Amino acid sequence: MVIEGNWAIPYLQETFPKLEFAIAEVPTINNKKGTMVFTVAYVMNKQSQNKAAAWELISYLTGKEGMQKWTGTGFALPTRKSVAEKLGYDQDRLRSPLVAGVNYAIPWQVGKHPAAIVNNFDNQFISALLGQQPLKQAMLQAQHEANQQIQSME
Repeated sequence: MVIEGNWAIPYLQETFPKLEFAIAEVPTINNKKGTMVFTVAYVMNKQSQNKAAAWELISYLTGKEGMQKWTGTGFALPTRKSVAEKLGYDQDRLRSPLVAGVNYAIPWQVGKHPAAIVNNFDNQFISALLGQQPLKQAMLQAQHEANQQIQSME
């Protein structure tokens, strides 16, 4: 079991065509649903020499036609409701659990000090996986060490 996003579907289908897999919503914690959404943005450098072309590309990628084309590959869920309805991902056996999570998802973000948080979490989590300490202790240790690093940086 893994917790992944819709980008894993085309990868698994192309890399392991005989693999049978299914997708479900993330299990609840204390009877509360939770998952994450990953936000993206299209930007144009203010010093761009090709602002008209950049704006044309951004408009296409965020418009109905362009969004349907690139999200139709299955790597991303569309942000336009009309495109999502047209693609039918809410009825797709693999993608419908991911679409359902959009209603209660929170944006993924690491915050102001991502390295301190991610590095300490990774190190302590591996320690727990290796059986060197219980998971709860590992997560508390990761939190403590990350907080110490963050305090020393501020």
